[in-house]
Amino acid sequence: MTVDNNGQQRVLPTLRCRWSVGVFVLHTLWVMVGATKGIQASDSSEFVLASIQNTRIHPPGYPLLSLWGHCFQWLSANSMWNTAVAMGVLHSIALAVLVDTCWVLTKHRGLSLWIVAVLSMQPLWIRYSTIAEAFPALTLVYSVLLWLYVVPEQNWHSILFAVCLTVGLGTHHMFILAFPMMAILGWRYWTRWWQMALGIVVGLSSYLWLWDSAESAWRWGEVQNLSDLLQYFLRRDYGTFQITHSTEVGTWWGTSLHYLKTLLIGSWGVFSIGIVGCVYIGKTRHMLWGLVSWLLASVVILALFGLPTTPVYLSHSNRFFVSSMVLWIPFVALGGCWLLSKLNGLSRLVGVLSWGVPLGLAMQNYSVAGRFDQRMQRWIEDSCEIFPSDSLVFVAGDGQVFGSVLAQEGLGLCQQVQFVYPRLLGYQWYRERLGFLGIEGQSMLEILQQHNGPAFSVLGLVGDGNLPASVPFGGY
Repeated sequence: MTVDNNGQQRVLPTLRCRWSVGVFVLHTLWVMVGATKGIQASDSSEFVLASIQNTRIHPPGYPLLSLWGHCFQWLSANSMWNTAVAMGVLHSIALAVLVDTCWVLTKHRGLSLWIVAVLSMQPLWIRYSTIAEAFPALTLVYSVLLWLYVVPEQNWHSILFAVCLTVGLGTHHMFILAFPMMAILGWRYWTRWWQMALGIVVGLSSYLWLWDSAESAWRWGEVQNLSDLLQYFLRRDYGTFQITHSTEVGTWWGTSLHYLKTLLIGSWGVFSIGIVGCVYIGKTRHMLWGLVSWLLASVVILALFGLPTTPVYLSHSNRFFVSSMVLWIPFVALGGCWLLSKLNGLSRLVGVLSWGVPLGLAMQNYSVAGRFDQRMQRWIEDSCEIFPSDSLVFVAGDGQVFGSVLAQEGLGLCQQVQFVYPRLLGYQWYRERLGFLGIEGQSMLEILQQHNGPAFSVLGLVGDGNLPASVPFGGY
């Protein structure tokens, strides 16, 4: 940036800030229109429940996310919509940061806005901007790290980096896959170690939110000392680092290939420009390590997991694509900048016509906003109608567990039914919670022996709990 004697050195940062604020406002309005208003399956229901009760979420706890969602509960009487908006706002902030990042990289405002517009109209981006999930928080942390990576260094950046480092570790375990980029930043700020230490202290203080402070209807795990906190953070109550508990395994390259296809098809081919950007990363400082981070956080790690690529599993694993897309955006910006430089006099015309891409994507994918997976909603509604009073219902999968707890404790539905998640019966904190509901036992069989009412097992759980053949069950 050129500095003159008339104080004009602040004009460009101010202009960039204004455009970033504009992107934030527009995307937030889009999120508020499209945010889901119904119960979602999987982790989404638990995030809503934790936002209502202001309690601890499943490992690694996502420090401050429940507090963040709680701050938005004044928006309306619909807690699902309020929490979805809260998480969508995190995506809005991430887009605002990405606009500035691309602008610094390319020195081209129009190109930066266009690339971010294409990203925001991605079907996966829209989907996870309009439901309550953890991935917007991870996306924001990635975006801030990218911004620190490319902007001119300032003293306070070391503090922000240290805060992102400590809070990010508890945002999602996939955060650590960007460690090459984090290592470069750590080396850059090492001379300001005392500022980094201050940021680490501030970041670690967020983990105090995971500490047990008061009894609540639902609070995942038991954290009363540092040992409990470490065990909790390592997901000992949640299958360690497994993504799926199925015995079905896909090819090592299947999910990574699907991810690359998603990048290509979901952006109408725009994100393939990033390949050109990778060729020219030598012109920018340390962008090679950003590329390595993207490879680790997307193609490589998905190949290691070997997830099946059937539609059922892709609906689960697709969530891991969202944040990785953010790490790819700087290379798209660099590639687009190079291509524009080769168009000479046609660059302005091409720039105008190119806005048809995000507009076309918006027209194609607008239905994703406001549309939510209704299986969980229907499951709860049908359960309330079908299961008789004093029923004991064993459920399989955290989606059904979180949805049922949200329905009962957050929305007052299905009070005549008691849901039990057998996989958690090995943990004292869960058995104590069931004890408050009058359900005693350390196994399915013990619970059934003390239950006098009808018992049901739903969603394929029968056969997994070693139930005797004489125990009645109901499929659903």
